[in-house]
Amino acid sequence: MPFDPKLDLTIVVGIDAKTIQQFEISHQTWKLHRPEMWSMPWVVFYDRDQLNYAATKAWLRDRIGLQSPEIVPWPPPQHVVPYESQREKMLVGHVFVPAQWVQTRWHMKLDTDAVASRPDNWLPAEWFASSSKSIKQDGELPAYVAPRWHYSKGRGFLERLEAWGD
Repeated sequence: MPFDPKLDLTIVVGIDAKTIQQFEISHQTWKLHRPEMWSMPWVVFYDRDQLNYAATKAWLRDRIGLQSPEIVPWPPPQHVVPYESQREKMLVGHVFVPAQWVQTRWHMKLDTDAVASRPDNWLPAEWFASSSKSIKQDGELPAYVAPRWHYSKGRGFLERLEAWGD
């Protein structure tokens, strides 16, 4: 079955007191250059220590134009892991929330500071096409589309990774 972004792709965004301000601006570029995103499913998780459900829901509807996103408080109350930073807390949300809340085959992590600078064929079918080289044993096609990773590693990550490995 061919890839249909409106059925097969969920947009995932995490917001807190800082990033909600970024998304207030950046979403306008996505709405202008990628209007089809507003007909796709969305999962928005918010820092429950900084924002509240009712205000987040109203903001998403009235300011962002999302009528029925899945809105998830993060972290869940039973999640008592200490985080090194606010950034780490929200990045961990991008691992756990999609695993529980995304119902489509694919999801896209949308950073609140990312902008769409022009219209483009941003979801080419070949990204989602199977090839014998890339299919796992269970028939699933793994795929990551992202810029180079040079920014979210955290201070001292190599030393911590070495210690963990030892």
